[in-house]
Amino acid sequence: MATAPTDEPLPATDDPPADAPADAPADAPADASDEPSERPRARKKKRRRGEPASAHGDGERAAGEASDGGASEGEASEGEAAADPQEAWRPAFARHYPRHPELDRLVERFVAGDNLAVFRGAPTLAGRIDDPDVARAARDLRQRIEPDRLSLILLAMMGGLLLFLVVWFYSHRHGH
Repeated sequence: MATAPTDEPLPATDDPPADAPADAPADAPADASDEPSERPRARKKKRRRGEPASAHGDGERAAGEASDGGASEGEASEGEAAADPQEAWRPAFARHYPRHPELDRLVERFVAGDNLAVFRGAPTLAGRIDDPDVARAARDLRQRIEPDRLSLILLAMMGGLLLFLVVWFYSHRHGH
């Protein structure tokens, strides 16, 4: 018959635990996990984008950034966007596009998700504009709304499989 555990402390023994080192004092814990640490480890606080490094906790990172001559490539593009607020709304790929009012309107439509306006407007702009850079940017913008070829193939295969299963189900009636 099993007995319930009691709240009484176990009698103290002078024998060290079996897994304790031979030269350890008898009252020392068997390992570091038996006793809570004196001071909990501080967690590093995550920085938000565009936030400067704080004086507390980011000293190594801040020193590393100062020694390598500045920010990394990803941070440099964010810094450029922050420096020019008119460029901040543009997608990263469109920041190298030439400035043209009609192209800017197409990029705005792209950002807003109006793919139909981009689908119709980009080839029209590319066909009638004299500036080859603007025409190239308009064609690139139009290409970015094209669906991936693999996704089209998989969608067609899924439709074919669905059609096959429907025909199979109706041609092989299981009722009596």
